Amino acid sequence: MPTGDEMYTLLTSVDLTYKLQMVFSQLTTALLWASVTEIVLEIGLFIVFCAAAMRFGGIWLMLLHIPRGLLGLLLAWKMPRSHNVIDAIDWESIRL
Repeated sequence: MPTGDEMYTLLTSVDLTYKLQMVFSQLTTALLWASVTEIVLEIGLFIVFCAAAMRFGGIWLMLLHIPRGLLGLLLAWKMPRSHNVIDAIDWESIRL
């Protein structure tokens, strides 16, 4: 039977792990939707440019938003998920 100090250490670790998982999830979600929004807005702005090219020449100054959005999608896709982090833990070396 674990002692009180061991249970406290275990529960503190579980709490920290749960909070870290929430941070990873929120970061991935924010990165994903910011990238999608950036790409969709740039496509919409290009359509507006095609309709009124003489009044909207500044779209070429915002051209780098598309690669930045694609990079954000790539980062969101490659970011480790919480189950990958848990699988990478060496449980044999952990002693309580």
